[in-house]
Amino acid sequence: MLACSKNYLLHDKYLSLSFSSESCLLSLVDCAKSCIYMKFPNFSFSLFVSSVLSFLFGSREEVPMAERKRVVVVGGGVGGSLVAKNLESHADVTLIDPKEYYEVPYAQMRCIVEPSMAERSVLKHSEYLKTAHIVQSAAESVSGSEVVTESGERVPFDFLVITTGTTYSGPSTKAERVKLYEADKEKIVAADHVLVIGGGPVGVELVGEIVVDFPDKKVTLVHSGKRLLEFLGTKVSDKTLKWLQSKKNVEVILNDRYKAHISLQMHGLSIVDLHEAVAYLAAFTI
Repeated sequence: MLACSKNYLLHDKYLSLSFSSESCLLSLVDCAKSCIYMKFPNFSFSLFVSSVLSFLFGSREEVPMAERKRVVVVGGGVGGSLVAKNLESHADVTLIDPKEYYEVPYAQMRCIVEPSMAERSVLKHSEYLKTAHIVQSAAESVSGSEVVTESGERVPFDFLVITTGTTYSGPSTKAERVKLYEADKEKIVAADHVLVIGGGPVGVELVGEIVVDFPDKKVTLVHSGKRLLEFLGTKVSDKTLKWLQSKKNVEVILNDRYKAHISLQMHGLSIVDLHEAVAYLAAFTI
């Protein structure tokens, strides 16, 4: 199998891309992570995708259907949705995803206190993809020429893009996702006291959203570290703590852990230890 390679200039740094002449396995997320890890200045994922597009398909102009290559994208998160959208005018694209929608991850905390926002931040794949095929199923196995899904469908490809990201165990439909946000808000409304465990960006954002929409709600933020948002500078941590402590019903506890057993499930969100950046919400009366 012959291989070809080409260098692309990304903000004064060269990135070498190599692809086979017949079929290839692209992991755009891994490539992007590598660029970030190697500290390419001003690295842009969109620019990276554009470079891949130009390399694989030449011109950005729409390619006639008869000349299009078959591209299968596995995973409908940020990376997969972006790739599928950018490629659908260049190739015969199939997106394989166990859920019917793409969700803007940065809007999730806002959706907990304002579920109606999910109508805008949760988009069915069919809403933004105009020509791509959509297979709602998980991918079970991959060979050199096709993907086999859990539903038994065999999807052939010339190029395969894998952007599966982290494990997802949430609802498969947009309607179910919105209902879960509505349920989360009902818990907050009914609670006398909301406990958020983890003072990373998600935990801090969640507390902020609750404080803004429910200023009279008592909220406690518990963080095991010595300061909030530890991956950022001390000025950011100090300013964040000062803002939270200025709210009459907010208590911030640092250098401590909440040890009581609480059975929690952030609907549709993976609860993982990512430098304590994921918030655990326990809406209950203390």
